[in-house]
Amino acid sequence: QSLQFIAQTVWLYYLNTGDKKTLEDTYPYIKNYLSLFQMEANGLPEYRKRKSPDSWDWVDWGVKETVDKKPIQVAFYYMALGKSKEMAKILGKQEDVNWYENRLKSIKANFDKVYWKDGFYSSDSLKFKDDRANGIAVLSGVANEKHHDVIIKNVLIPNRFSSPHFEWMVEEAMCVAGNYKAALSRMKDQYKSQVNNKKITTLYEMFPKGGSYNHAWNGANTILSKYIAGIQPTKAAWSEFEILPNLAHLNSLKKVIPTVKGDITFDIKKGKGSFNIKVTAPKKTHAIIGIPKTYKTISKITLNGEVIWKKGKTKKIKKVSSIVQDKKYIKVRVSSGVYKVEAIYSN
Repeated sequence: QSLQFIAQTVWLYYLNTGDKKTLEDTYPYIKNYLSLFQMEANGLPEYRKRKSPDSWDWVDWGVKETVDKKPIQVAFYYMALGKSKEMAKILGKQEDVNWYENRLKSIKANFDKVYWKDGFYSSDSLKFKDDRANGIAVLSGVANEKHHDVIIKNVLIPNRFSSPHFEWMVEEAMCVAGNYKAALSRMKDQYKSQVNNKKITTLYEMFPKGGSYNHAWNGANTILSKYIAGIQPTKAAWSEFEILPNLAHLNSLKKVIPTVKGDITFDIKKGKGSFNIKVTAPKKTHAIIGIPKTYKTISKITLNGEVIWKKGKTKKIKKVSSIVQDKKYIKVRVSSGVYKVEAIYSN
């Protein structure tokens, strides 16, 4: 959980708030902790268990005897190294950046050699085919991308061993791998009994119930916002954010995101011949609004009724700082304001 705290709490706190002072205060302890992990001859960090009086290698509740702890700890360590490297960059600690990069390269180069078992990651293929170990491998970035699809097929769809503490990470891994429909299907199945329980308005510590009935571990599932709506900060304190939707089977959604800059609101609608996004970007922010290229061929894009893109050609207008595209999106970057972006399909 200490490794999780570094990557999934300290870093996200800074990204959401821009509070550099807290980063400065906590960073020395983070670096010291990560330095405790010795690198072994196989190029991976040692497995730390009971190295100090208060240490604990608990990973998850879930289904008993299914947790593959060793690759999970490596993946969490890899994730913590990556986010700590970003902290070091912000704080101007280039020597530390080099240290992180060397370890990240070593782990990435050797993870498959140690744990890939022809279809999934495991420390013992006869004992473990763990959705948690494979999910966090994908989510952390240590997994080889060419394995993503087979991991989802072989492990993340059929195996449901996680408790709520780890469930959101498995579903997020499915989104990172690009299988949004499978992620939503798993979410619906896993949480259905808790959501349908009319006696309580909170979520249990375990599936389908058990432990406390209002547990913090069951409050971290953000895939609907982060991947389906597609909104997340790209610079500290939400000074820049992106909306890159992946609606899967949905045709519309609305979101209000409270931030330190003010509320970000947006409304997305997908029709037969168009795709619309209405966005309110608060003062002192920039928004990157993504129009998906995966539905149909786009003939033109308008911003507040004015054509800004047509058949591959862009038109410069005030408040639009750039229009770029990749395999999945045409991305329009705008400054603060209220916008309606509409894409018209040609077929």
